[in-house]
Amino acid sequence: MKISKKVLSLIIVSTMILSVGCSLKSNNIQSNTTTIENKSINAKDKGKYSEETIEFDLGNETYTSDYGKEMPYKLRGVISVPKGEGKFPIVLITHGSHNNEKTGVRFDTGFKYLTQKLAENGYIAVSIDAQNAYVWSYGDNDDYIKVPVMMDKHIQKLRDANDGKEKGYSIDLKDKIDFEKMALVGHSRGGETIFRIAEQEEVKGQKISAMLSIAPTMSLEDTPYSQTDIPTSIVMGEYDGDVITYDGIGIYDKLDTEKRQSPISLAFLEKANHNYFNDNIKINDADILIYDVNDQLSKERQENFLANYGLDFFNATLKNEVNKSVYDTKTTSPNKMYGEKVKTLYKDKNTKSIASVESTKEYKSEGVTIEATQDSWFYKYDKLQPVDTATHGVKETSARKLLTMKWEKLDSKVSFEPAEKDFEKYNSISLNLLQDPSDKLNKKDENQQFTIQIKDKKGNTSNVELDKNVTSLDYKEGNISTIEIEGKIYETWNKITPVTELRIPLASFKGIDLKNIQEVSLIFNKTQSGSIIVSDFSLK
Repeated sequence: MKISKKVLSLIIVSTMILSVGCSLKSNNIQSNTTTIENKSINAKDKGKYSEETIEFDLGNETYTSDYGKEMPYKLRGVISVPKGEGKFPIVLITHGSHNNEKTGVRFDTGFKYLTQKLAENGYIAVSIDAQNAYVWSYGDNDDYIKVPVMMDKHIQKLRDANDGKEKGYSIDLKDKIDFEKMALVGHSRGGETIFRIAEQEEVKGQKISAMLSIAPTMSLEDTPYSQTDIPTSIVMGEYDGDVITYDGIGIYDKLDTEKRQSPISLAFLEKANHNYFNDNIKINDADILIYDVNDQLSKERQENFLANYGLDFFNATLKNEVNKSVYDTKTTSPNKMYGEKVKTLYKDKNTKSIASVESTKEYKSEGVTIEATQDSWFYKYDKLQPVDTATHGVKETSARKLLTMKWEKLDSKVSFEPAEKDFEKYNSISLNLLQDPSDKLNKKDENQQFTIQIKDKKGNTSNVELDKNVTSLDYKEGNISTIEIEGKIYETWNKITPVTELRIPLASFKGIDLKNIQEVSLIFNKTQSGSIIVSDFSLK
């Protein structure tokens, strides 16, 4: 049979229209499909400053507790300063509790790599020696009170040096420090203590402009998280064998309130442990974990990550250099940062929730089983067995409301009408979610993948297909164990699997009226079956 050139042309054109990434039109109704690629954030080029780093000792001090217990300590640490004309923002670093028996052990110098990186990029950075606050022989277990006092002494000395009155640093700091741009960094117990330092300093009139909390503990109920409305970021390691309860997630949850004005973010660094963020700690805490630790990051890779992450965080918060950072909501959430796999969370004052996860009433389902449930640290209230999304035994973080979505047929679909119809005011749409690794509907060692569709009021639709390597939907190998409590068998997954963000720029959704959105859908057209857990749908 002969086919005319005209017919052949029509066949070719029809085939092109059906290709991914093109638009389909029928009766003035448009449909577009785009594939989102993975995003990586790369390290910036070497900083423009040469820097000078010294260890300093400004003499002896004594702290006396309310109970009369005295703690002597040296006012010493490490300082890195850019060579050039100031004023420079200042970053103050405090280590954690890593030895409770010996005085004189130095953990402050373990962050020299970080102070140097910051100084090369225009920051004065100081890491203070707080070791004696953690030594048990000085009593009271009140390091959370002692360390803020010690830090305040350092701030006073830095003010004196900036005024030309203190010469003990052996570096000229006169008129070099911008005290309007002061930031705090804390590791481990120090990552919790910086919230107390911030509260203390702001009461005294010293503004704190940003805080970076590294693998923090959350051991004190009265830590003033809600009182510190300051741009804050948290870094956590997947293989943390010290803070195995992932307390950083709990702190993020405590900070996640509607009244907060400042942004919060979290970077979950895969294959990282707790100790290797501090160069002076040699013990590999990941060795104590009850599951297999594969391809663990070296100390050098963890330090490289933190140095670059800290720099980008302070550039974003202190210098307003947001582009291509984790704070850039016009881009997809990163799968890699500085060469390492990450999962992230982010929220700011402009974040708008567009669907509730406390009920299934507002959702339409085609082939998807949806259930409203909750994860709780207390077994009697936990409905999400065996998965643990990192809940904690304090009020704001004791339970997490969630939706589970399960499908066993290709092209199954969940849809909802968003609470906000004008998407044009926002940069991105975001889902906080995870793949349920305990559910056999998910294939072992395979990421989940699906399509997000947005429909406007005229019926035009735009689809964004997720890349198959999105880290927030990856599979985390583990196994189920059981425990009997009060005669009932409970199942647990042997790895905590936190909820993290999948963020997609709204600019990726083509051919629709973003001012008048009617429906958002998840179309499970990439895998035959699957099971995901969702904690939030929002615009950012």
